Amino acid sequence: MSYILLLAGVLALAAIDPVVIEDWRGAAVGATGVPRGWRSYGRGADVKYPPVIVQHDGHRALRLHTERYSIRLGKGASVDLTRTPVVEWSGTCNVCPATAMCARP
Repeated sequence: MSYILLLAGVLALAAIDPVVIEDWRGAAVGATGVPRGWRSYGRGADVKYPPVIVQHDGHRALRLHTERYSIRLGKGASVDLTRTPVVEWSGTCNVCPATAMCARP
């Protein structure tokens, strides 16, 4: 399965400026492995397809490609949820497994 995640991680309200958690601009296109500032949970360096920074639809993104395993990544963030209680992120599934429920907009 192949994913391109556009993890802008934007926290926003209409009246408040967004707080960007990640936009991948700090990483070079083509860089592989767990991005700086992120942590891998579970599988380590033994993945068949390591994460890679790509350019997608005019934005940088983290491409995750897996076969019979999952990749779990996390990043800490300090945000005042009373001022920015909405978390927004986007992702794209390019190839959906036969057994998955993939909704298309």
